[in-house]
Amino acid sequence: MSCLWWSFGIMSSATTIGFLVLYLVAFTTSSQIVLNSGWSLSNANATIGLTELSLPSGVYTALQNAGLTGSVLHSYNDVNLRWIALDNWTYFLNFSVTDEILASKYIILTFHGVDTIGQVHFNGVEQKSITTGKYELDNMFIRHRFNIKNLIMEPYFKSFSYLTVTLTSPVTAAKSLAQQYPTTPPECPPNVYNGECHMNFLRKMQASFSWDWGPAVPSSGLWKPVVLEYYNSVLIRDITVKLEENLEEDLWFIHMVVYIEAGSSVSDVRGTLRVILADFPGSENSFRVDDKTDNRGELALSLTVNVSRSDVELWWPNGYGKQKLYIVQVIFDPRDLPRTRGNSILHFRQEQAFKSIKIGFRTIELIQEETYANGKEGLSFYFRVNGVPIFMKGTNWIPASILPEKSFSAPRVKELLKAVKSSNMNMIRVWGGGVYEDDRFYDLTDTYGILIWHDLMFACAMYPVYPDFLNSVREEVHQNVRRIQSHPSVAIWATNNENEVALVQNWYHTGGDRARFEQEYRKLYIDVVKKEVEATDPWRECLSSSPSNGRQTEAEGWISKDPQDWHFGDIHYYNYDLDAWNPTIYPRPRFVSEYGFQSLPSLRALESTLLYSDNISQMIDHRQHSPLRNFPMTILIKRHLPLESLTGNPQEVLEAYIYFSQVSQAMAVKTETEVYRANRIGPMNTMGALYWQLSDVWVAPSWSSIEFNGNYKILQHWVKQFMAPLHIIPLVDSLKNLKIYVVRDTLGDNQEFTVRLHLHHWAGFDVKLEKSWSLDMEENTVVLLDTLNFVDIFGSEVMEKSGFLYFLLEDTSGRILSTNFIFPEKLKDAQGIANPYIDVVVASNRCSFSVSQISLEVKARAPAIFVYLQIYNTRIQTYTLSKNGYIQLEPIQMIRLEFENENCATVLQKSDIRILTINDYLKTTQ
Repeated sequence: MSCLWWSFGIMSSATTIGFLVLYLVAFTTSSQIVLNSGWSLSNANATIGLTELSLPSGVYTALQNAGLTGSVLHSYNDVNLRWIALDNWTYFLNFSVTDEILASKYIILTFHGVDTIGQVHFNGVEQKSITTGKYELDNMFIRHRFNIKNLIMEPYFKSFSYLTVTLTSPVTAAKSLAQQYPTTPPECPPNVYNGECHMNFLRKMQASFSWDWGPAVPSSGLWKPVVLEYYNSVLIRDITVKLEENLEEDLWFIHMVVYIEAGSSVSDVRGTLRVILADFPGSENSFRVDDKTDNRGELALSLTVNVSRSDVELWWPNGYGKQKLYIVQVIFDPRDLPRTRGNSILHFRQEQAFKSIKIGFRTIELIQEETYANGKEGLSFYFRVNGVPIFMKGTNWIPASILPEKSFSAPRVKELLKAVKSSNMNMIRVWGGGVYEDDRFYDLTDTYGILIWHDLMFACAMYPVYPDFLNSVREEVHQNVRRIQSHPSVAIWATNNENEVALVQNWYHTGGDRARFEQEYRKLYIDVVKKEVEATDPWRECLSSSPSNGRQTEAEGWISKDPQDWHFGDIHYYNYDLDAWNPTIYPRPRFVSEYGFQSLPSLRALESTLLYSDNISQMIDHRQHSPLRNFPMTILIKRHLPLESLTGNPQEVLEAYIYFSQVSQAMAVKTETEVYRANRIGPMNTMGALYWQLSDVWVAPSWSSIEFNGNYKILQHWVKQFMAPLHIIPLVDSLKNLKIYVVRDTLGDNQEFTVRLHLHHWAGFDVKLEKSWSLDMEENTVVLLDTLNFVDIFGSEVMEKSGFLYFLLEDTSGRILSTNFIFPEKLKDAQGIANPYIDVVVASNRCSFSVSQISLEVKARAPAIFVYLQIYNTRIQTYTLSKNGYIQLEPIQMIRLEFENENCATVLQKSDIRILTINDYLKTTQ
């Protein structure tokens, strides 16, 4: 889950390689050298020395790549390799520069990300950051700039310079800081985490010190590029944008702030700033600039341009329309510059500063209007995009890797975000214990239409408020909000994850000094974080926390009596005491930004983490970081599935338990999500459901829907259906009344549908009873189609045990748009279940562009419950199936299997396919 103790509280090269070139285009196109290769690394006592390292880099990764250690994610290495985090490390680089660089007015050494506590020496001299005015680096989220012009111009260093970055153990640094300031809980994570203490004293990825879903990997390194920037005038660092639709003038106004940097403080900036809308011919606008930079060499220029509304195509979230993006180019042409090389083209290219961004024309509003529901006043809480109220369907995003230097792995991040899009989601929540993601991450969310609920990077703790900490936070927020702001996918900011509710509910035993912690909470999140967000991006909503009561929280002095009040804002909801397959247990709130249930990863994934001597059950126990252990999973399984019947081979028993856990997780998250979707027309007007969590950072029990190896759990296969834009939702209340809802999340004219209810007996495929409805449905709404009683359908409770209900939503041509099901009795108590004699045939095998596409023919003689296919083949590590964990109600079901196959070799055999069904573990009639 998102929080620690939720369960308790309830030489350098003049050329650059492709990766880093792509990275830096997002920053600026001024003249620069990316110092990405030729680094060396050593520890404090010089017992380890590595050479020829490339950036981005982290110490754990560097040692593994050199063959000195195994992966920190393998076996028990999260503990065995902790010595790496307890040592101090030094990165070193020799490099030389050209006469062209030396002739530049400014030569700036820029570190885009140092993890985390360190010092920079250039040519033996300790450097003071222009950014912070300090010698020590203490925040992995901050970009640091160093003016090295004078040092590099010394005669000895004109042909040879050297750069040293010394990094202090993050564990030691955190402990030292904690000893200097008042106790700020939680001091340490639960013992079951195998973690490290005082994460809250460091401005680094909070999950680095462990979480209930991840290992402690307290990283150090240069996790982003190091760049030598040289120029004679300025560079353009960032551009923020506000888009304003003016109906009266039939225009879109593009309000921009262009952030310019010079290489020294209080510098004259004279020239012309040109704005070109590349997609609109003749749209160039010019603005005269005659100003000075501030003490840090920075200058913010505000300007406005416009385009006709009729020329613009709107940007829409996934499922509602296209994601049209437009290019904005900003060019600064300086005046009165000294000429040292004549009028060469190269010379003028160097002087001109240029930056390009993409924007999407859309409006987004968080609507919080007074309402009266369930006998209590409250506030609505929903997003309106381009004037349309949109139900937010999605998930929570943790970093793609626990190692910061790998947190943007282009293939992995792209595959994860493609899964979000293809599963009909339209929002993710970037969770506050991770990192501010790479520019390319936001480019992808823009392209895919995935809106972002964006936490600032504070999670599950009280935080210190000494001046240096607050100053560092202020710079962190300023830089990152400014960098991310122009992306149309960013919907909202929240200053932290769960820290208000932790304070109010006394998670960390702060009640004895409540006044102090309330004061510090407001000082950090309201006076610093929220203030800085709103100064940089005044056009988006910034919530004081998540969960929170939204605008009501402000009315209560920024700390609510109950941050989980269903009548306001968003909530996080976890309940392991009740039956999660039962829809009646769930709240009907405004917006649910976290909820979820654990499951185990596949047996194959678990086996991939083991050494020969490791015991798989002990490994599961070691990696189960929830303080409640496997207890909630086991109890939920026992409620519905025949767990007690598992006997025999321990490997087969474990395989069945894993399968049951994934079925149980999928059913629970499906049920909860469908309750929230149906309650859009309830009195509380629920308008958002973001489950916890999308992916994993290692192979372990967790709340994820996608395993660490990239393979889908059953839940991820189901998400595509229960978050589909057209969906049928049957919900049963405590009196066995069946309410049938139809959801339409699309725009356009009314659509006609047919809804069918089929009564099946477990013994065969034939339909015992059919009932149908016709529906003429408006856009973007939910309809309660009908209410029935089980007795009227089944006739008796005895019959309820021998059958189940299957629902189909069809269009006018008979095409099935959505299906769903209801089990009137718990599966373990069902009667008359037949043996489906499940079998599979490899029907066809095609391969093109190094991707194999295989059609599998799954055969069954009777209804098969939650058919689960797994591929056991060492040459097929990651694969996708068109469906999995499904109910088979026909003799033959075609399944598409895809995987990368570089040589298009025939690798899959029938024996590689393992199929499980719930029928396998129940008493069958034949």
